[in-house]
Amino acid sequence: MDSKSNETLKNGRMERESRHKVIMRAIDRPGEMRIRNLAELTGVAAVTIRRDLAELE
Repeated sequence: MDSKSNETLKNGRMERESRHKVIMRAIDRPGEMRIRNLAELTGVAAVTIRRDLAELE
């Protein structure tokens, strides 16, 4: 089961609050996390991930 299964989905995309939680968990892990990986993980575009990261700063 992938991590999206447990998150709130709308039209195949995560809602913002759920996406922010997933992003925070992903970037807290050791190693490198790329924007494209976060986009694939959450089902949104890279521009959305960049916007989310700016909001989370």
